[in-house]
Amino acid sequence: MINTSKILIPRFDRPVDPTAILVIKEVHKAAKALGFPVLLVGATARIILLENVFGLNAGRATTDVAFAFALDT
Repeated sequence: MINTSKILIPRFDRPVDPTAILVIKEVHKAAKALGFPVLLVGATARIILLENVFGLNAGRATTDVAFAFALDT
């Protein structure tokens, strides 16, 4: 299978919040150690895509960082 997805990179002039990056890295590290696939979801995912990648002013109502995990049971 060929991956044709475009790689999305935050813009240099719109860096991702350093606290959010720290949280994302720590959760990713823990999920990897446990063997759980993890996906960033919610407002933080939306803000990163709209503001940091596409440069739009999306606004933010919350500051939480939400994740979804794929588990067998």
